[in-house]
Amino acid sequence: MRLRGHGKFHWIGGIALLAATSAPLHAQSYPVKPIRLIVPFPTPGAVDIVGRSMASRLSGALGQPIVVENRAGAGGVIGSELVARAAPDGYTLLTSSSSTHSIAPAMGARLPYDTAKDFTPVINFGEGRSVLLVAASSPWKNLMDLVNYLKPRPGQANYASAGIGTIAHLNNESFVQQAGLQAVHVPYKGTALAVPDILSGQITFMVDSITSATPQVQVGKLRALAINGSRRSATLPDVPTYVEAGLSGFQSGSTYQGMWGPAGLPPPIVQRLNTEANRILQTAESRENMAKLGVEPVGGTPEEFGATVQRDIARWSEVIRRGNIKPQ
Repeated sequence: MRLRGHGKFHWIGGIALLAATSAPLHAQSYPVKPIRLIVPFPTPGAVDIVGRSMASRLSGALGQPIVVENRAGAGGVIGSELVARAAPDGYTLLTSSSSTHSIAPAMGARLPYDTAKDFTPVINFGEGRSVLLVAASSPWKNLMDLVNYLKPRPGQANYASAGIGTIAHLNNESFVQQAGLQAVHVPYKGTALAVPDILSGQITFMVDSITSATPQVQVGKLRALAINGSRRSATLPDVPTYVEAGLSGFQSGSTYQGMWGPAGLPPPIVQRLNTEANRILQTAESRENMAKLGVEPVGGTPEEFGATVQRDIARWSEVIRRGNIKPQ
């Protein structure tokens, strides 16, 4: 009886040991087949380009192909929903941006998923930068020149954006609110279409991505007065931050690009993806390629990325509330 009991004890202990080690062993073997990386926007575009670049490098690190699929539509909702409904096995992942995971919920959009509950944050690839722009021929040489001109003229100036509820719109509105200004929003179907009206004086200013703005600044058509973030950009190193330019206490929301999996993605798989992506983001090649798009590598832990998303939802929700911005 004692021997049988002793054997039974070892048999049960063996089962317990197997159960305790099965998850880590599974993660160590991951991946064993190709991975799908869903991009919920069309190509080309910053999210698509960064996603494809990271996929190519992650494929080599993980030893399996990563197939990028563009599932565009409904402002990123179609592709995002596909991942939210996928099996949490690490073989269907999403690369997207603040547009789908912070701004859409902040705008109160009716989404077929919950961005906080139906996704597992993996890593923040990078942060996009935006700049405040005026015509190079305008009299405003710096940020406070513009602010001091606009303050005594409430509602007499206007600003351009790529459309209601876009990141360009919210970045413009954030500047207006924090500077204590009143200006009229003029939406366009793309910020490039607003450039002729800025040059002619019909539009006073706009905040746009550094990617779109840099060529116009470099050829001398537009003047960049300030850039968001806590430090200057290597792309436009002569442009001061809002705080450096005189707007004390200015806070800007992030324009991030990152990777998610479905809810319930096993932590060992999340950690494997996060570790390899962090290594890639630290390489000079990745930094140079992302800098060309005006994206600065971030990396960090999944928890930090999740906190960034939630912080930005709260921040953009306040900007939207104060600006009385309604979804179209």
